[in-house]
Order: sequence, then structure tokens, then C-alpha cells
Amino acid sequence: MEELPVSNQPNQLLMDYKKHSSYNLFISSLRAECTKIKYDGCLKKYLKFPANNHLSSMDQILEKTPKIIEMELTQQLIDMKNEGMSYSTLSVHLAALYSFFSINDITLNRNKLSKFVGEQENKYEYRSYTHDEISRLLSLCDERGKVIVLLLASTGMRIGALPGIKLKHLKRYNLGNGHHVYRIVVYATSRKYRYITFCSPECAEFIDSYLELRKKIVQHNLTINPETREWEPPELFLLTKLFDINNVPFSSN
Repeated sequence: MEELPVSNQPNQLLMDYKKHSSYNLFISSLRAECTKIKYDGCLKKYLKFPANNHLSSMDQILEKTPKIIEMELTQQLIDMKNEGMSYSTLSVHLAALYSFFSINDITLNRNKLSKFVGEQENKYEYRSYTHDEISRLLSLCDERGKVIVLLLASTGMRIGALPGIKLKHLKRYNLGNGHHVYRIVVYATSRKYRYITFCSPECAEFIDSYLELRKKIVQHNLTINPETREWEPPELFLLTKLFDINNVPFSSN
């Protein structure tokens, strides 16, 4: 049988790397699913580096000295930078490979390697949304979207915190002028990141309108406690997936 050209032969290293204990240790050390996907892609990119073409197993990768690995990563970062890849892409790549090798007891000089990532260019102006910008966003949103926009704008919380907020994390405070706000516990289950914030009266009104809409359409068990004026059941999430509103009998303004 005629042998395949070297470039067309299957790469045993890329075929088997996910079966190796070093990979399982690496992936298991990561918490977020999106991080696992990104870091796996970075490791795979490193394994495709020309210096690894002749290798057939992860054992051979781990047998390299830190100095050799640093030289390879330095060259790869330079190549990626010359290809026009961003500071963010290079930073993630370095973080992923540093994580893989460190969890497998290979210590690299991260400070030295980071010099080849470059400097981050601030291309954006950091400022709050203007009232006009918020109004335009609200005009394009449904009830759920309006709650999201106003929560982010009035509390400053990160969008990643929204899915974890339950009704029990909201406590109503009356302002004495016919308006009210909600005290919100963010990252309530985290000892390290838990904090408290308050939404604006306008946001509180939209929260109530959105929950009233949910109660009318899909969650008939939603109620307001007559004593505290807070929403129940406490374990329900504040925000749920979108539901069909084609036949909604009313919509908040």
C-alpha cells in the first residue's frame, strides 16, 4: 500500500490528546463551560504548532523542559501577533497554555511570556448610557427586555449576574411618594462575590409589569404578598426564557 504524504497522514497526537489524563486534569480544573471550550481550542492550536508535528502522544509534550515550551510559546505568540490577532486573543491563548502546563506541574515564566502579548489598546469610551440611549433601547424591547436594560443601567450589575436572581433576592422599599425600589442581592450564593444594590423606581415598575404579564400568561402561581408587597414564590427566577406573547391581552408601556 502506498504511504500517504506526511502532510496527509492523520495526526495521532490530535486524535488522542483528549484521552490523556493531563487533558482531563486540565479541563476538570476549569469551572465555566465557555472557558473549557476556549481553552481546549488554545491547547489544540499549540499541539498543531510545527514543533509538535513529529510527536504522537501527550507524554512527549509533558517531557519537554520549561525552557523549550517557553521558546515554542514565544514563537507562536509572535506568529499570532503577525497574523493580526488581537491582544485579547493572545492573552486567552497564553492563559490557557499556562493553565494546562501549571496544572500538570510544569512551571513557566508567565511574566516573560506576557511580554510577547503586547499592550491592550483602549478603543472604547467608558461611560454611562445617556437617558436618550436608554429610551431608544426601551422602545425596541418587550417587557422582559425592558427589565434587563433597566436593571443593567440602574444597578450597574454585570449581565452574567441576571440569570441567578430569584424573587427572594428582591426586597421592596417604599419611598413614601407613591414609588418604590427593590433592594437586590447579586451573586447571592457566592461568599466571595455577593453584594447588594438598588434598582431605580422606574426599573421597579417595569419589574412589576413584567411579573404581572408572566402571571397572566404562564405562571399563574405568581402572587404579591399582601403584607410585604413582595413577589412570591421566592424560589422562582426573576427572568425566564422568552414566552409566546402573540395572544397577550395587554402589554405594559
